[in-house]
Amino acid sequence: MNHELEKLLHDIDELKHTLDKARPLINEHILQTIDIEYTYDSNRIEGNTLTLRETDIVVNKGLTIDGKSIREHLEANNHYEAIVYIRNLAAEIHERIATIHPFINGNGRTARLIMNLTLLQNGDVITNIPGDTILPLLETDKASLEISYIL
Repeated sequence: MNHELEKLLHDIDELKHTLDKARPLINEHILQTIDIEYTYDSNRIEGNTLTLRETDIVVNKGLTIDGKSIREHLEANNHYEAIVYIRNLAAEIHERIATIHPFINGNGRTARLIMNLTLLQNGDVITNIPGDTILPLLETDKASLEISYIL
């Protein structure tokens, strides 16, 4: 391998290492922003006229928007609360299965599959729990407390 290619691969490895130290990349603020956008888009498809900014104001500040119907305000709040409920339900299902260990082997895999099935059935996306994230938690026995943060 030539020197230029070796240097490029080394630089890539260092950049990946820097990126890995910043994980998880999704923090609470980013997750909330994604949920607001999801709420806005989902409601907009169904005819809700709240803008993205108005949806954020209704959900996060509890304010009403002049000229918008109560129905539109309720749709925004209810949709957002449903997303949070589904995530919490999926995290609880994962935690219960992983904690009780009903099988000799494969409890974690089963818990993650059922968690993702719950998310998919409720219109959410599959959640991947990276091994780099969960393995250190398993060693400290705090995994069940941290799953809801990852979701």
